[in-house]
Amino acid sequence: MSNNNNNSDRIYIIVGVLGFLLVMSSCAALLIRHITKSDPSKKSSAPSPSPSPSSPDFFEYEFTVNHADNHSGYDAHIHFVELYDYNDKFIKRFTNNDIEIHKPPDHEANKSNYLGAWKSGSAPKDTKLFTIKSTKSAGKLHIMYGRPCYAPGWLIKENGKKIWEDTENGGPDLEPKHLIYSYDIDTGNREVFKIGNVPLIEIGSAVKCNKNDIRETGGVHRLVTPNQLNWYPNPEIADSWDLTWRTDTKEIEDCKGYTRGPNMEKNKLYYGGDSNLGRDGRNACNMTDDDKKHACDNDTELFGIGSGHTCGHKYYTTDKGQGSISSTDEYSEFYSCVEKDYV
Repeated sequence: MSNNNNNSDRIYIIVGVLGFLLVMSSCAALLIRHITKSDPSKKSSAPSPSPSPSSPDFFEYEFTVNHADNHSGYDAHIHFVELYDYNDKFIKRFTNNDIEIHKPPDHEANKSNYLGAWKSGSAPKDTKLFTIKSTKSAGKLHIMYGRPCYAPGWLIKENGKKIWEDTENGGPDLEPKHLIYSYDIDTGNREVFKIGNVPLIEIGSAVKCNKNDIRETGGVHRLVTPNQLNWYPNPEIADSWDLTWRTDTKEIEDCKGYTRGPNMEKNKLYYGGDSNLGRDGRNACNMTDDDKKHACDNDTELFGIGSGHTCGHKYYTTDKGQGSISSTDEYSEFYSCVEKDYV
């Protein structure tokens, strides 16, 4: 009886050992599979997903004549091309920089301040004249021509894709000279700006007319639209709009054709608070000149910062709903964001 019991015990032990070994081998297999799956060297060599396309490093603009110009003796006469982004911010002016000329100008050569002029028959329809290159995409183009009749109708491509197609040229007119055509890529509108023999004058600039002033007695005006001038009746009013007008008045060669708008009235300066003016939140009491310059550079609506009878306030030409002052003279010091200095 005792022998039978001993045999039974042996059998149970053997079965137990075998069961233990089976469990251990299963666990080992699972562990090996887990390690294999976790080891990058054992993974499938299936290709990774392609990266999403990114913006190009540069933008090329091809200019092809779609309609030849309207002058019988000459083809296109172009002073420059300017690019602006979709927020109307200036990107770059092109004359002989970053430009590839496909059909060399044969009337007046390409040079630093002039893109080029072509003789009659040199730039017929379907002639690719030039390509310009920019690091930013353009939302608007400005092109200055010698006369309206020197303006061809364009086919313009950005990186090979058509973005502009004129249905006509600039017409037969010989006057006015030196005007700018504006090509708005977003809206498809083409406008003409008469600005005289100077580069494009920014809206808001102080200007004076060398000929055909809109007023018989002349004076300094504010350019409120590309074709409208409003007169500054006195220096105080001019100061309220533009503290640089005495030293930075642009000249328009001939103001014939400009619209005379209403006289300018005194501009208010609107209170914008006295805190968080500096780079670290400091107020005007302890701002350095560098702090004030930094505040101006980083707030496009900021007109200036006054200090004196109080610690200081920042002021805008747009209404902030917090009151206004009539003159910067209310402060013993006024830092102008236009001048980047005290005025």
